[in-house]
Amino acid sequence: MLYQTVDNRNTLAQKNAEIAKRLDEALTARNKFYEANREHTRELYKMKQQIKSLEEEKTKLQEQLQTAQDCKYLNST
Repeated sequence: MLYQTVDNRNTLAQKNAEIAKRLDEALTARNKFYEANREHTRELYKMKQQIKSLEEEKTKLQEQLQTAQDCKYLNST
């Protein structure tokens, strides 16, 4: 009976160690997932900022083109 109790304690200790190991692996995987998600969010933000900047630049260039065309029209009349 004493051997069975010791064996059960050893088995329980092994199971606890296995659970702890799997929990550590799961936490590591979760942290990697969250870091990848944060990186993805940062990249999206950068892209949105670049798009906004390009749209502003496009608007300015269109205004300059329109001004140049207006000046050309006025000079030709």
